[in-house]
Amino acid sequence: MARILLVIFFLVFSVRAQEQEEENPALQMKELKTQVFDSLELLQKKELDAESFSLEIEKIRTQFDQYSLLKKRQCSGEFSSVEIEGNVMRETKGKKLSKEEKQACYEQLKTIHISFISKIFEARKSFLKYLYGLQVKGLEKAKEEALSSLEATLRTSKRR
Repeated sequence: MARILLVIFFLVFSVRAQEQEEENPALQMKELKTQVFDSLELLQKKELDAESFSLEIEKIRTQFDQYSLLKKRQCSGEFSSVEIEGNVMRETKGKKLSKEEKQACYEQLKTIHISFISKIFEARKSFLKYLYGLQVKGLEKAKEEALSSLEATLRTSKRR
């Protein structure tokens, strides 16, 4: 009997936790936005191969697309609006967004999108500089090897 109650309690708790996640898109948006921009900052500092870099960029883009979709839904008034005062977020259930609020929401999304594009550009630029540096080092090494080989050949031919 105790096991049955424990299983029922666990199921109810799991369902409620999932409902709360679905009910709180503001929290999801905040987490996704933080993940995206933190990942972009870290990506600029990593030294990855081209394939790993591409996979990271794709993962970040997918997260941003999820954020963008949630934000668009919020701007269109699909779910409760969110008011942020300082560090405190308050959800206002059942309140439809006015035309001005919708416009402000879309402007905020546009600003965030512009910032995302700039950050992803910087990450790609840093990666290209890193690859270019590797190529220049390889070229310098090839030059040194060619010069060493030429000198060795010239020394051998002078002895004959």
